Amino acid sequence: MLEEELVLFIGEWDKMRSVKILEHHPNIIFDYDLEQLAWKIFLFFENFYMSEESKKYKKTLFQLPIKEKDKFASVLIDAFHSGESIGDIKPYIIVILLPDYFPSDQIKDFDDELQLLNQQFRKNRTLELKNYFERIYSKFNLKQKLQDSEIILDTDYTENEALEDFKKGLKLFSNKAYKISYFIIKKSYLKFKNENNIRLLLDSTYFLATILSKLNKFNIAIDYFKELEILAKKLDHQKYYEKASFMTAFCAYKMKYYDLALKIYEKLDSSNLEFINRFDLYFLYGRLLRLLKKYSKAIKIFNKAIENIEIEGVDKKKKNKLAKLYFEMGHSYFFNTTEKMLSNFSGTIYENDLKKIIDYYEKANEFLLELNDYTNLIISHQIIGNLYEKMGDPTMAIIYYRKAIRYTEENNDVLSRMKLFDLVINDLMILGKQYQLIKEIDEILYKIKTYAFMDLPTIARYHTKLGELYFKMGYMKECLSEFLIALNIYNELENPREEGLKLLKNIIKVYSKINEVNFLEYYKEKYKEYLQKLDIFEKEQTKLHVLNTIKDIWIFTTQGEELFSYAPESSSDPQLLSGFLTALRNFSFEMASEQLNAIKLGFDQYLIYGKVDKKYIIVGRASVNHSEKTIRYLLKKIFRSFEENFGSIIESEEYDQNSFGKFIDILVNL
Repeated sequence: MLEEELVLFIGEWDKMRSVKILEHHPNIIFDYDLEQLAWKIFLFFENFYMSEESKKYKKTLFQLPIKEKDKFASVLIDAFHSGESIGDIKPYIIVILLPDYFPSDQIKDFDDELQLLNQQFRKNRTLELKNYFERIYSKFNLKQKLQDSEIILDTDYTENEALEDFKKGLKLFSNKAYKISYFIIKKSYLKFKNENNIRLLLDSTYFLATILSKLNKFNIAIDYFKELEILAKKLDHQKYYEKASFMTAFCAYKMKYYDLALKIYEKLDSSNLEFINRFDLYFLYGRLLRLLKKYSKAIKIFNKAIENIEIEGVDKKKKNKLAKLYFEMGHSYFFNTTEKMLSNFSGTIYENDLKKIIDYYEKANEFLLELNDYTNLIISHQIIGNLYEKMGDPTMAIIYYRKAIRYTEENNDVLSRMKLFDLVINDLMILGKQYQLIKEIDEILYKIKTYAFMDLPTIARYHTKLGELYFKMGYMKECLSEFLIALNIYNELENPREEGLKLLKNIIKVYSKINEVNFLEYYKEKYKEYLQKLDIFEKEQTKLHVLNTIKDIWIFTTQGEELFSYAPESSSDPQLLSGFLTALRNFSFEMASEQLNAIKLGFDQYLIYGKVDKKYIIVGRASVNHSEKTIRYLLKKIFRSFEENFGSIIESEEYDQNSFGKFIDILVNL
């Protein structure tokens, strides 16, 4: 079993108006963010299942494709009363994540499992998911198989009858009646095997394997394709031999058995193929190489794919292939160039490399737009915007971020929309367009306040930013109005936040400027009370585990050389990596002693920590639901551990790229 093949988790909308993952199984650190995935599910429910007028939470079962993570989500959403008030309810979701190749028509078969889990959760307000996981996984495995137990060959079943059945099965296959044709052909296959009719066994094996792959039952199909390869080699049947090899690699690729797939693709690439579509081979081979972070080789293979397709007069199917190809080319060049980008925080910009990346994404966009592929249009436009920022052109960056925002509205992708709004705001601030900033933030607030599943801290953050803009412009009345709205939101939260403390400091600054003595003394007292609450809360927060709180970690020298990274999500997600590069651009690397800078982008915050007398710094990515002070404490903890284990090596400059690999083992236990 692959650890992430099937995932079970429970998430709730907590009192702080944010998503909280209560439990998940397997109990591992994933290479994707369960919290943001849960947020996406809540927002999807709101958009498609909640009444716009009432915003009531009603128990609902639904399915949702999570394309960017190659998953299908089977979801139950419900709510229970969490207080004395009738309206005081807490919505929650119970989710089974299945691989995207799982047959979509069978996902509803897990509804009864979700109902059972829901009954237990409502009764006990907690679940030991491990106790339920094995049963659900057994059901998942059973669904992957076709039940052959009823296929019994009668003693008088002749080979001629088997041949007639085989012909019937082929006719059903041609009409796409795959499940029925499977059982008929399987019966013939068993007879041919008993009679050692190798020629007919070869044909029936090919069609059984093909049927299983069309039904997305790759774990069974791969065994038949391996059998087909042996038979084809024995009979010197080149067509079946090539197809068996190609499809074995494809099944392995779909099931994430990447080493096996890579070995076969390498062999096929060096073979004189007659029956395999070279474009399909190069596309899958190239994408596999990109996923394995072999970017230079992936680019070479993708270029072979480009040579093997006619662009003029392409049909819709080929346009879809070209869209994916150019999109993958953009990704490969983007990741391949990232190291150079990271090593130049403020130095030489590799403009030609960046323009080449933009060119491939733009080629992909032509086809993606025609195909209404908004998910990938959002990603490509965000990355292009980021690249224009790296080239020092925030105006062009804003143009592409705005295009991406339009596609998020087509796609109901609220999470990406929030991140893109933040990117626009950052660039408008760089350009000094204060009046436009106020207009933008007002529009954002108007849009997001209609969402039930939108976190209060994000709304407070935008009101605070408005207040800061009004303060700079000298509009004290408007500034106070925005600050006080934000403060009321922070006061609603169950736990104090560092942003609330900073806000009180700003309010004190305003009342001091306008010389309102009574209010000034009142808020000074409130500041002391809030500081005391925050200190108590933060002491509890320091017990959090590093890798359960900080999602991605990078360690750089102050000159920009990467020493170490633990970035399971960002290393495979170009949107996240793009956000990280944008954050880096906004950081100051001239560190004061134990100074920490931070930038928030959507539902992520990036923080930087270092010491003035040290040659390295740490950058961490965490959820905005954790306070800066908590992240600061954890980054300081990481910094000290890195210093203890590797400080002397760095000072002596006797290290290479492999010197810090064991730091991940230290982090796991930190």
